[in-house]
Amino acid sequence: MIQLEQYHEGKVIYGITHANKGSFTQVGFTISATDVCTPNEVESCRRELAELLNFPYPNAQFQKQVHGVTIVGRPAIDSHHSNESDGMFTTQLDTLLCVSVADCCGVLIWSDDHQLIAGIHSGWKGTQQNIAGRGIDVLQQTYQYKPESLNVWLSPCASVKAYVVKQDVQQYFPQYCTAINNTDFLFDNKAAIVAQLTQKGVPTSKIRVSDECTILNHSYHSYRRDGALSGRMAAFIGIRS
Repeated sequence: MIQLEQYHEGKVIYGITHANKGSFTQVGFTISATDVCTPNEVESCRRELAELLNFPYPNAQFQKQVHGVTIVGRPAIDSHHSNESDGMFTTQLDTLLCVSVADCCGVLIWSDDHQLIAGIHSGWKGTQQNIAGRGIDVLQQTYQYKPESLNVWLSPCASVKAYVVKQDVQQYFPQYCTAINNTDFLFDNKAAIVAQLTQKGVPTSKIRVSDECTILNHSYHSYRRDGALSGRMAAFIGIRS
């Protein structure tokens, strides 16, 4: 059985899978290919997640993250073909969006009326390009949803407690980095994303932020901690009929 955490808001379900080490594949449960598991194993993990959450497998949407700002909508996106993008959105019922994460942040968005969901992948490169803010713009332009009508959950990800970066990253986020020494900084990606969302008009009261750090908590995959032996979790959000 997949270990995960899930939450419900009306017709919307969202959450994140755990690493599930010691089962499924050599790296545990993973929804993206790694150096040490096969595409068939990944496919099996994806299918089991959809079945556990009670979504038809063809309606479970996955993607190949490219650390860019491409955000695509269903039904244009094609499930199981790992479309290259870092954000997905839909108003199609009985659809599950799965964002692949292992230290990067899953930004999960839903509307007050539970008719719209979105999943965005925001590592430091995505945050530097303000993909979360761009996502809010896309939802406004496509569906005319006002930012104040949106809710957001930031998934467990690398936290300011352990997310060490160099000056090449710090230069983009001086207000969200704390110096450890002359070359190393602790980066608060979650705070940077929250600021981008609020700048677009999403109320702070409607943004929920997980306190968990993927680097420190071994219940989660962490590429920074485990390297090639890290799988990828699903930060998932679905909408039911």
